[in-house]
Amino acid sequence: MKKYTYLVLFILLASMLAAGCTGSNSDKNNSQTSLTQPTENTYKNEEWAQNVTEITEILKNDTNGISKAMDNSDWYTTSANLEKYKHDLNNAVTSSDSFTVSPELQPCKDEYRLGLIDDYNEAILMKTSINLLTSGDFESATNTTELVAEKARSAEYHYENVTSLLNSYNKDHQSAPLNLSTLHHNNTQDNTQEKNLQGEDVFDYTNWSFYTTDHVGMYQKAPTGYIYYVVTVQINNTGTQTYSTNPNYWPLSADGIIYDADSTTYDETINHQTVTVAPGGNFETKFVYVVKGNPAKLTLTYNGPIEAL
Repeated sequence: MKKYTYLVLFILLASMLAAGCTGSNSDKNNSQTSLTQPTENTYKNEEWAQNVTEITEILKNDTNGISKAMDNSDWYTTSANLEKYKHDLNNAVTSSDSFTVSPELQPCKDEYRLGLIDDYNEAILMKTSINLLTSGDFESATNTTELVAEKARSAEYHYENVTSLLNSYNKDHQSAPLNLSTLHHNNTQDNTQEKNLQGEDVFDYTNWSFYTTDHVGMYQKAPTGYIYYVVTVQINNTGTQTYSTNPNYWPLSADGIIYDADSTTYDETINHQTVTVAPGGNFETKFVYVVKGNPAKLTLTYNGPIEAL
């Protein structure tokens, strides 16, 4: 399941490309404004098209950064890049709204706005999916990536409409056609890409279990109202990067409360070992957490460094 989720996420992100509609510059406008209805001279068709093209380059760099981080399974950087992407998409909407264009171009501008909004919502869902993935909830992560794909398809539909509407506009304005680029998403994959992605890293630690106790060893007693959760995790690294069993990198979520591994992890009765699990490695270790009450839902997460050999 996790390998499938990596595959879906990577295809969605790595295939983000900047494409555009072609033409040449047009519709020179002056800076005069009107307090009544806009006139031909107040329309900012050329300025709007130029703004769209410039912003597209920013968004293209954002998606390239996201794809690169995901290619390295660097989820922290991926999330940070998604936040920047959302910020730039919001600025793109605001910036586009600031231009008044001619009635003939307005439908094209409207479709562009709808595409940006779909991309913004796609980025939100993508970050949610990554959070679910890194928390070990692979089923929910996969379900969320399906929603991501829907938003990507919807955004592409609007950007294709931008291209079509712009072509129609340019046919009616052959003396001064417009040129603009919008962000397009290629959601298809060829066999070569599929074969390459099948080799994506798989760091499987879904096989974990736990037991509870009020004491660890002979001298360690859980505080009143708390109990020790002793977690045993089986790590199977079939990828190309290394992972650590340092307890500091393995937080446990219990009904929404995040617990760090307790110092009793190092008690001799627990037999914990801090090692680096290299590609091809299979290792079992234990962590101990001091947890309050009797939580209904537990989630184990790896938040440590990921290094390629």
